[in-house]
Amino acid sequence: MDRTDRTLLGLLYLVSCIGQTSIIILNLALVFFARNTLNLDPGYIGFFAAAANVTYCFGLIVLSRFSASLKPRHASLIASSAMALIPVCIVLFSDILSAFILYGLYGLLMSLFWPPIMGWISRGREKKELGKRMGEFNVSWSIGVLAGPYLGGILSEFSPSHGILAAAGAAAAVTLLMFFSSRVLPEITNVQSRKVLSTMSSEQDSSTPLRFLTWTGLFTGYAIFGITMNIFPLFAQDVLLYSESRIGMLLLFRGVTATLCFYLLGKTHYWHHNTPVILLFQAAAVVLCLFAAAAESLIMIALFMLLFGICFAHLYSFSIFHGASGSINREQRMAVHETVLTIGIFTGSAAGGMLYGFYGFSTAMTAAAVAGAAGLLVQLALLLTVCRCRSSEKSL
Repeated sequence: MDRTDRTLLGLLYLVSCIGQTSIIILNLALVFFARNTLNLDPGYIGFFAAAANVTYCFGLIVLSRFSASLKPRHASLIASSAMALIPVCIVLFSDILSAFILYGLYGLLMSLFWPPIMGWISRGREKKELGKRMGEFNVSWSIGVLAGPYLGGILSEFSPSHGILAAAGAAAAVTLLMFFSSRVLPEITNVQSRKVLSTMSSEQDSSTPLRFLTWTGLFTGYAIFGITMNIFPLFAQDVLLYSESRIGMLLLFRGVTATLCFYLLGKTHYWHHNTPVILLFQAAAVVLCLFAAAAESLIMIALFMLLFGICFAHLYSFSIFHGASGSINREQRMAVHETVLTIGIFTGSAAGGMLYGFYGFSTAMTAAAVAGAAGLLVQLALLLTVCRCRSSEKSL
């Protein structure tokens, strides 16, 4: 890899880190803004918080063709500019209807941000080099996930508006970084849109069918993640009587573990196209849910966070690697990846919240285990289908 390639990759990793930090700060600050400034009830806050997730998923599907016609730098500039402007408008208007509409628009335009960057990073790379790049990308956005809640919490203590405006500032920094870098690095401007590349390319698609197994695992992982991040804090506060700081440290523990695991997965390749490992970690997710359902002591919960961080990093890495591997349409595959995880976290948060409200946290995690077991059965059925298809092809 020459110096220019390293510089470009470093830029994309930095953009991913700052962009994710901006998103996390905004998500947290808006919860406080909705409660303290807009005076929304907890139920409405849940709908408000889900607005961007729903429109993000919608945008990944509806704006796919529009995104395909844009160069990656243009897509990221449009998205980051919107991610900088919209939070400012939310603060300026400060009313419920405007906040809902603007936050929904934020999620819609955010769908132009991640898939082009993820496809850009992975273009033309396979096997070990693809795994290495995806591992480095995962570490970059994970750092944003770690830094975002801490910064958002500190800023929101002064005022939720401070956190929202800080998120806007971080997104503006991404916009400026991409704009001025394109003036220095001509390689950025030379990268063509997905639509142009598809007409120019003579490569044959050699995608792996393992992507279907890993997307199933991704849904499971993010459903559990949704319960862990959004429902567990309620259980820890209401039942275990943990302080906010202790809850935050437990969640941070999971995040740090996942980030370290992402780094190690980027350095290894034992899991590439390894079906038994994919199935093993799906089964591990089921066992961990059952473990969490029975966990009540601090040590057991900390152990769950540690092990789930490792499991989560594997399930995510399986999906992003096998989805891109062999594909000539990387951005579209990354859009599928993002759609699946968004549906997963929304399902986990919504269903987990309902089950917790009626039956308790243990029931919510047991239900997650059942869903994970169903996912494992789906994976086995898909694997059997693939094996039969290959046997049929060989017999012809």
